Amino acid sequence: MRKYNQHIDESKIFPLISNQKVNNALKTIAVICDFNKNITLHSVRHTFATTVTLTNGVPIETVSKMLGIII
Repeated sequence: MRKYNQHIDESKIFPLISNQKVNNALKTIAVICDFNKNITLHSVRHTFATTVTLTNGVPIETVSKMLGIII
């Protein structure tokens, strides 16, 4: 927490990370795990929403709140 104590936006605990940086980190993780598919933030969010939540009976309204989507 000390590392992020001085970051600019005091309304958030952690600084926001760009999609590009997240996608680069996901590609690195895929290489380390020898996973030969293109992984992006979009695909990860989609997989979480469909496979992890909706398939297990979580209501769509709850999923949209978790993902920050207003329906």
